[in-house]
Amino acid sequence: MFKRLKVVITVFLLIMSIVPLILFSSTFFFSVINYFTKNDEKNILEILTRNKKYLEVFVEMNIDDMRLLANSDDLKSYEIDEIKGVLERFLSTRDEYSKIKYIDKDGWFVEVDRSRSVYEKYLQLSQKERLLFEKGDFSTIISEDGINYVVFSSPYEDENRHGIVVGYIDLNRFDYIFKDLTLTGLGNIIIKDSSGNYLFKMDNNKKYDEDVKEEIKNTDFSMIVSINREDIRNVFLNDLFRKLTLYFFLTVVMAIVFAYIISEAINKYITRIIVSINTLTRIKSTDSLLDNIKEIETFKNKFNEIIEKLNKDKIDLSDKAYIDALTGLYNKRFLSEKLSEKLKEVNENVYFMMADIDYFKKINDTYGHIVGDRVLKSLAEILKQNIREGDYAIRFGGEEFLIVFRNITKKEALNIAERLRVQVEKFVYREEKLNIKFTISIGVAKFKNGIEYTIDISDEALYSAKSLGRNRVVYKEV
Repeated sequence: MFKRLKVVITVFLLIMSIVPLILFSSTFFFSVINYFTKNDEKNILEILTRNKKYLEVFVEMNIDDMRLLANSDDLKSYEIDEIKGVLERFLSTRDEYSKIKYIDKDGWFVEVDRSRSVYEKYLQLSQKERLLFEKGDFSTIISEDGINYVVFSSPYEDENRHGIVVGYIDLNRFDYIFKDLTLTGLGNIIIKDSSGNYLFKMDNNKKYDEDVKEEIKNTDFSMIVSINREDIRNVFLNDLFRKLTLYFFLTVVMAIVFAYIISEAINKYITRIIVSINTLTRIKSTDSLLDNIKEIETFKNKFNEIIEKLNKDKIDLSDKAYIDALTGLYNKRFLSEKLSEKLKEVNENVYFMMADIDYFKKINDTYGHIVGDRVLKSLAEILKQNIREGDYAIRFGGEEFLIVFRNITKKEALNIAERLRVQVEKFVYREEKLNIKFTISIGVAKFKNGIEYTIDISDEALYSAKSLGRNRVVYKEV
């Protein structure tokens, strides 16, 4: 009888000890699960926000290209041949574009692709073309000739006419932009236009409710994000429930001690994650108990990979925004946004050199635009070899280049320009059976009264060099 009573008391005490522990542990672990789930959702949404900004910057860069074309003097001439010429020159320098089109509201358009140029009249605009006229600086998806294109447009309008310049990029060439856009089974991402055409769709057959829908600036696209909370929660449930079974083999005291140690470790780890999210820095390894858990280590490594990719994308995007895609030199965006800041930091003598390939149109007409592009690249390499750290070589447009030298005298500037001219004159571009020689003319001016003024003076000097017979250096006083 006493033995039976002892067993009952023991069982009762164990139940009274274990039940509160189970309730406490369950409450504690579910609160941790909710905390991690919310932080994962926040982290995912932050990643998507950055990818949205990345896409918006990419769109704005391409719209800027169309804006430059819309404001070019050749297009303003209203001459069909001039319009064809400026569209062909642009297309020859940008490999990503399949074709360029100028559409005039008077009922005609000029289209230039890789093999031909067309001038035609039309009876009415398509729905998407009307949308481009309505929006102006805009991007959407247009289907033509059985191909889906992502288009970028910019308007031109004066008292006499109204038109838009539209650049077409094959939708299939957009995969590299979204290669890192993935939620690894934690949700779904769709980017589509108002007509239901997909710019991006994850390879995921699961269906989720829409959690976030954001419009992409200056486009017809919406980014739709669905978060799979069940999968996020299950990742942590599977791990935490395995550990929960361990408590049943421990004494009540040891279970309480262990729960306290785990709770402290989790709180510290959560703090580290929050700090890493706020500062976009890696989660550092410590002697924490959680660092030795395989699942937590996997999560930390995955998180750190995402942080590294975000930081790398941010740096790459910043660099690419100011680099000319064809030559690898700085572009006009760098000239307009960065050069003035860099010149404010110096007080020494600065000289501008405006260089232009002589008879470059003849090279394009004789050998084709692809060879012409390679000649431009060859000249860009020569320029890179002749500038120092702190000097700047900029593709100004077409076959025209601007070189900015700092901390040199007039004599040194003219010597450098002459050395460049002679080096180009001796250079021979060789390709299979081709041996192409070309020359450059250079206009030199000292920096004074701002960048635009100095560019005008060096451009006048370049014009003088062209007028005097080309293949020479001319200096003009500011």
